[in-house]
Amino acid sequence: MLPEKKASSKAPKNHITALGPGGPFIAPGGAFATVDRHSGHVFVDEDDGTIAMLDASTGRLLHTLTDTASPDNRQIVADEQTARVFIGHRDEPVVTMIDGRSGAMLRRIAVCGSPFALGLSSRLGRVFVKCNDGTTDVLDARTGRVLRGITTGTAWGTVVADEHTGRVFVISDVAGQLRTRATIT
Repeated sequence: MLPEKKASSKAPKNHITALGPGGPFIAPGGAFATVDRHSGHVFVDEDDGTIAMLDASTGRLLHTLTDTASPDNRQIVADEQTARVFIGHRDEPVVTMIDGRSGAMLRRIAVCGSPFALGLSSRLGRVFVKCNDGTTDVLDARTGRVLRGITTGTAWGTVVADEHTGRVFVISDVAGQLRTRATIT
């Protein structure tokens, strides 16, 4: 049983709570994070636009990625097959690719419109970038190269991959109504 914690009047604005072998830990930071089980790292979007790289077992801060600093970081996905982490930036047409083991920035990738959501299929070796201009760019997960752009409908939405079937769904949602559902195979 975990010891009871006293309530604090100064709770962090955003935080991630994780349970690991060493017990729970709280990582202050933004609302977006991903775990790379292969490297044992957690990547957290901080409020100041930097990305914190944490040890997934202990929660200890290993590295702060300042060269990706952008106050508009949106989504973070990690590909365990390629040891690459991709960060979408909402207010600029860029996705940053970093090394999941070292935290080094590998490249900034020019993409469609402004990235709103990222999806990943390790099976296909692809990263899917859903942009606010109604398009989705398909990236090679190893190199970050843009392979193609696809018109997928309205700006807002999400991207999900079914690793079992290899199908990828781009879902656009406006005012709670499903507007577009594109399937990329």
